[in-house]
Amino acid sequence: MASSSEIMQALRNAHDSGNTKDAARLAQMYRDAKAKETKPSFADQAIDYGKKHGRELATLAGGTVGGLVAAPFAGLASIPTMGLGGVATEAAGVGLGAGIGGQAYDVLAQRMGWEKPQTPMQQVTNVVKDVAGNAIGVPVGRVVSAIAAPVVRSVAQSGGRALANALANPSAGKQLSRAGVQLTPGQMTGGALQRIEDASTSAPIAGDIIKSAQNRSVQTYNRVLLIRPLIHWAQGSLPILILVEREFPLPIKL
Repeated sequence: MASSSEIMQALRNAHDSGNTKDAARLAQMYRDAKAKETKPSFADQAIDYGKKHGRELATLAGGTVGGLVAAPFAGLASIPTMGLGGVATEAAGVGLGAGIGGQAYDVLAQRMGWEKPQTPMQQVTNVVKDVAGNAIGVPVGRVVSAIAAPVVRSVAQSGGRALANALANPSAGKQLSRAGVQLTPGQMTGGALQRIEDASTSAPIAGDIIKSAQNRSVQTYNRVLLIRPLIHWAQGSLPILILVEREFPLPIKL
């Protein structure tokens, strides 16, 4: 297929010769060619993403698989060591898995021409970083999770009061909805509709539906405005994410 520059030259020639029909056709071809040149294909986007984040994903996948493989042995090792052996076994599995994943990505990246071949010293350095960095994340994650657990549960208990206080502001409904909080129609508009909605909670069938929707509002409020900063602070710590998913089993854009 002709490039956009070649089509443009043909367009100029058609225009100069007064051939309006060909000029119109070539103009559309030029627009189509420019659109394809400026918008990368899905394959190109996938390759670009792999270049930027492939190693991170490879070590994460390897560490996850390594942790799953080590889990049964970690359970056995925990019994005579009051849990310390289990943490160490899990850390070893995660670290080794991440190291294997990182090395697999390096081989692929060099074969694809994304990266230059590494020296033996660079390979050893990467392995040490992958293994040690991911292994230490296991005990650190346990500690962070233990500290965060009461905070998360406290938020879960106080979320209803916090949402009610926020909705006291007439303009808060639209702002919360834009932030991702799933409000009921009454919570969104307030006033008479809110009073009718609250009074209807005692009605059979409809009352249960309204209560379920109001509970969802509280849960999404918790996650959007109170829990999301905790997740970001933990920088994607897997124990924190598991804890939040257990306490607030609702999807959310982080």
